[in-house]
Amino acid sequence: MKGRLFWILGFMFLLNGNSFAQVYRQAVGIRGNGNLLGFSFVQRISPSLTGEVILERNPFDSHIAGTVRFHKSTFGPRLNSYFGIGGQAGFVRYAPGTFVGLNTQFGLEYKLPLLPIQTSIDLMPMINIGPHPKNIYLQVALGIRYVTKKDETRGLRGVINQMKSMP
Repeated sequence: MKGRLFWILGFMFLLNGNSFAQVYRQAVGIRGNGNLLGFSFVQRISPSLTGEVILERNPFDSHIAGTVRFHKSTFGPRLNSYFGIGGQAGFVRYAPGTFVGLNTQFGLEYKLPLLPIQTSIDLMPMINIGPHPKNIYLQVALGIRYVTKKDETRGLRGVINQMKSMP
């Protein structure tokens, strides 16, 4: 009887959509559109806060940007909306000099089920100070990242870790 109950509960657990919700803690990948390409590193700071560092090259400049993003679950644990604020610094490609600026970021991200892949689409308005050809710049980009570190407190791994910590 206990064995049958174990299998029934295990099967119900597998059918639960959250059982394999591999919410990421760290992801690396690319971010871009037809005019820009960049390297993206995202680190979860708390359950609703991440930091993103972007190294990017576009038609106007090459720069590094850092953004702190506030997340909200939109439709379940895998789809999040986010808003962020940060800054950037870089150099203009066809003119001497460096620039600094402020940015904001609005977007959606989706963690694929059962795969260590996270995708995103975002809108990033930027204000640049210095010899930049565009003092106000609006960027739309797609991102695809490989999840290098899963959240060990959720899903099947979370249940296993909780069972290990029981006396």
